[in-house]
Amino acid sequence: MAASSVTGLHKNGAGSADGSNKGSERMTLGVGHLIGPRVHAANNVTLSGGVATVTLGQPLTGSEDGYNVHVTSESSGTTPWISAKTDDANGDFASFAIAGGSTDLIAWSVISHS
Repeated sequence: MAASSVTGLHKNGAGSADGSNKGSERMTLGVGHLIGPRVHAANNVTLSGGVATVTLGQPLTGSEDGYNVHVTSESSGTTPWISAKTDDANGDFASFAIAGGSTDLIAWSVISHS
């Protein structure tokens, strides 16, 4: 099967990337231009005595109020929860605490609101 443009023509036509239809030289398509929620960090941690504190490798810009932390247990029926979220001295989101079953393996992710 051959690729075609929206006009049905392979290398020329309004939808083709050939010729002058390749976008601006100043065009950037980096993740920084995406609109909406983004995953900023994700990993897993094993609880010890039913708790664990996760310190982010680098604090995330802005207060913890701008981020959701999602957790799920990978090892039992116990539902984990976030017991605390903490900002550093600069007011940036730096760490959070997870509570749940005594030695549960917890998968976590930090997602921005927008």
